[in-house]
Amino acid sequence: MRSAHFLLVTVVIYFALRMAIIIEHEDSHSSAAWLLGYTTIPMTVVLGNPLTIRDWDGEVPCDQVIRYPGHPAEAIIGDVPLFMQGFFAALRMYMLQHSIPTQRKLVFYTLYLFVVINLIELIAYILMRPWAGSGDAGCFNEGFRLSPWPLFIVGTVFLALASNIHHVFFGEAGYASRRSIRIGSGKGVSSACRDFSTGSRQSFV
Repeated sequence: MRSAHFLLVTVVIYFALRMAIIIEHEDSHSSAAWLLGYTTIPMTVVLGNPLTIRDWDGEVPCDQVIRYPGHPAEAIIGDVPLFMQGFFAALRMYMLQHSIPTQRKLVFYTLYLFVVINLIELIAYILMRPWAGSGDAGCFNEGFRLSPWPLFIVGTVFLALASNIHHVFFGEAGYASRRSIRIGSGKGVSSACRDFSTGSRQSFV
């Protein structure tokens, strides 16, 4: 029963966070274009399929809004969501190391999934899409007239640092430093994950 409840909570939190991150991602495209004067309405999002996560769009086609390559605005509009996701992932990692937001296990678990989903998005964009001629990475490279390598190398360094922080604080390596790393309940982070997945219904909140 506890496992089923944990699985249900995980699925609900995952899809809720996934849709929230997508809306934030697309909103940042349209808001950046609006702030730079290329569109008239901020925060425009075409809703897509919430299950397959397809067909969501911020309605800012960079190749039509900015009709000639080599304009920094195209890079800003294309990649501002990635910088935001990197910032929010780093912020949530910081929050998970402190007691105030992690005294409730459900809050901790939600923040943890938020970090994981953001890092998955960043991995897809930075490691797999710099060589794409379109999309966010393509707009960034075209706007600054860069080869795919700067985005790939700098992004990979950021992901490596994030992965190392994640491993130290949330992985098995964190067991060795539990005496100095604590969260709200006074337990290690991995212990909190296990307690959340095996705890009683009351302990989730």
